Amino acid sequence: MARSCRGGRHASSGGFLQVVGRRPGRMVSADGPQNLFAVGRGRFGSWLIEDNESAVFKCFRHRRDSVDIHCVRGYGLVLRSGFKRQKKSPFFYFEFQGRTPVMRFNAVPVCPICGSAGSVLYAGLPDRLFGVQGQFGFKKCRACGLLWIDPRPAESDLPKCYTEYYTHRAAPEHISATAGFRPLGGLRDAFREAILCGRYGYKHLHTNHGICRLGPALSFIPLLDRRAKYDLAERLPVFIPGGIIVDVGCGNGVYLNKMKSLGWRVYGVEPDSAASEPAIRSGLDVFRGVLKDAPIKNDSSDQVTMIHVLEHLPNPLEDLSECLRILKKGGRMVIYTPNAESLAHGHFGRNFFALDPPRHLNIFTARSIRKILRDAGFTRMSVRTTPYSAPGIYDASAAISSDGKITDLDAIKRRRCRRIFGAIESAMCRFGLNVGEEIEAVAFK
Repeated sequence: MARSCRGGRHASSGGFLQVVGRRPGRMVSADGPQNLFAVGRGRFGSWLIEDNESAVFKCFRHRRDSVDIHCVRGYGLVLRSGFKRQKKSPFFYFEFQGRTPVMRFNAVPVCPICGSAGSVLYAGLPDRLFGVQGQFGFKKCRACGLLWIDPRPAESDLPKCYTEYYTHRAAPEHISATAGFRPLGGLRDAFREAILCGRYGYKHLHTNHGICRLGPALSFIPLLDRRAKYDLAERLPVFIPGGIIVDVGCGNGVYLNKMKSLGWRVYGVEPDSAASEPAIRSGLDVFRGVLKDAPIKNDSSDQVTMIHVLEHLPNPLEDLSECLRILKKGGRMVIYTPNAESLAHGHFGRNFFALDPPRHLNIFTARSIRKILRDAGFTRMSVRTTPYSAPGIYDASAAISSDGKITDLDAIKRRRCRRIFGAIESAMCRFGLNVGEEIEAVAFK
């Protein structure tokens, strides 16, 4: 930002603040020790605030009516005051509050996956979940359908997008509300044991194998199979005694703890030290850093998982190539990631919950997932979309549509049409349409 000697200089900020009203040349005066900058008389409405560094100011007509203003280096912020004109108080006041982290950006002019040109799909999107300052935009690839942020935060500044992220919390202990009353609970447990043992080889979990021979047949019933696998779907593989699962981006370790309880040897990779702290406290072996720096030998892992991680990676091809390196021959790569062609995205557009700027750098399609897996060296793969998270995505996207943001992820209101929306999406997925909320990709080495 250009400095102006006519603007007020704030001693503690070390920079200049310039407030310009609708009339050009309307500057501010500094009130020194009080940290106040007062705007003179003029036509009230839009005010442009400029600072040569990143800062937070509080704007008010009266002490009881105030709003926080965030200034970011290189950007002006236009504020619609919303304050009524009053003869007794013709001034706006801006009070210095403190510094905010400065984020740098890099341009991404072409598709990161196929190198094709793209067109602007959305512009001016704020962070609707955790309040990262700035506005962000997505481009859409004309060839593979990928959505990507352009410009995107510099790789060294990405941690600033996760200071309040939900994975920093310890994994909740899920206690059933019907723990004292489980209709047909014994039968459901028997079906689960039969499927896990007879179909997926988890024979060590129980000793009575009377009905386990029915497991393969019971697993053909989708609802029973999904519930038997704790809703883990492809994340739960056929059991291998002494087998190793590596979870890239393990967060607070929920998935790894479940697989460890089922008899697997597990290892986590997590670059966010705050997110990995609950996992380490729970006794998991977690490497704090990125996959390429982790001490994992070649051809050592039976399964590698990326559960809603690929969309966060600045270099997804490089990380998938590393996953191929550490997999054993015949090992599985399992990926879950948001779908850019989902029914919710088509319905909600720029209010689609899974856009999540600036953390989701790339939103994939089934086509772009297949291409990046082939480029990484995988030759055998299965890619589909799943509708299981549709009701929750519908609720969150509807909250953004109505409120502009989500203040508490644990208190999102359930919408009346969520089940109908989920049923429609499920039916469309059964007919082979790739409109599910998640892409589920399983690739083999």
